Amino acid sequence: MFNSRQQHPIGIDISSRGVCALQLRQTRDGVKVRTMARLPLDLRCTGTDEEIESLSPSLSTLRRSFPFQGKFAVVSLPPEYLATFPVTFETEPHQSVESALVQACRKHLSMPVSEAVIDYMHIQETGTGAERRHHASVVAAPRNRIRQLMRVCHRSGLTVGVIDAGLAALVRLHEKSIGLFETPTILVHMGDENMLLAVVSRSEIIAHRHLNWGMGRLQRRLAENMDIAPDTPSVLKMLSDYGLMHDTRHASSDASPDASPASDGLDRNAQRIVSQILVPCLEDLIHEIYQMIGYTRSQTPDIQFEQICLYGLANTIRDLAPYLHQRLQIPTQGVDPFERLNLLGDSALTDSTARHSYLYALGLSMREAK
Repeated sequence: MFNSRQQHPIGIDISSRGVCALQLRQTRDGVKVRTMARLPLDLRCTGTDEEIESLSPSLSTLRRSFPFQGKFAVVSLPPEYLATFPVTFETEPHQSVESALVQACRKHLSMPVSEAVIDYMHIQETGTGAERRHHASVVAAPRNRIRQLMRVCHRSGLTVGVIDAGLAALVRLHEKSIGLFETPTILVHMGDENMLLAVVSRSEIIAHRHLNWGMGRLQRRLAENMDIAPDTPSVLKMLSDYGLMHDTRHASSDASPDASPASDGLDRNAQRIVSQILVPCLEDLIHEIYQMIGYTRSQTPDIQFEQICLYGLANTIRDLAPYLHQRLQIPTQGVDPFERLNLLGDSALTDSTARHSYLYALGLSMREAK
């Protein structure tokens, strides 16, 4: 039974553009958002001592200026600070699986194993006897950077219980929002300047990859072609109002059942221009998803995919889901965990565009939720 006095941790997601923090609370109507806060940052994500120390003012402000309860926090590092990779390995006689995993990580790390913190979410075993293999998705970070971040958090009034990864937060959110299936699902999370792709099933994380671009790249490209500033509200409005309508409105209802209707009064010329700007940028995303599909099928030929699920700022681009469905021939849907899990309370953001930035922080805050 859920302990009503259980205190949910503060989920803190650190990225190059800002610090997002979120905490849940238990109410009579279930778990709701207690507090959400975001402070801007401008990190180059080089991982230097000075850069990590520069987080202190923002973390102190979060702790002292917003109504978070308690000090316990689950924190994620920017993906630039992490090494993430899949490994396949065998065990020698009398060798533990963990020892073999560490040995397999050596060739993927740019630092000695003794200087790294290595974590994994799940180890999948395939085959038997001489054909037995182990597969895992690994996240690693420099040990000295982890310790330094924990010291900075402590000085800011926070107690770091867990250093988690965005991948773990996203899979946790997906499992609670949609569920995991035997057939794999492709997850796409778009942030401000990063994107995470992952192929997951009920039993394993098959593959994952970080891309060093996100919504910011699309905003800048759109603003450059429209000769306006990239941070003006009109850029986001064009993405949400027009997006990829021009490319999806001619698709058949069977190929893209969620496509927006063509007769909604929006300017057709604007639709065409915005779509022509976005499509070349999104070709990189299409290529990366094809790469993930190819890798997955190299491990399991002829495997079928359950669906593609879009998270974060990907859901602010109109008709991105039917566009990907049309291009990849895999059912695609946008997912808003705040709505699916009925987490929105009076204190939560009702602006869907704004709350999509808190996806990782939400997943982190669920680390200890029962």
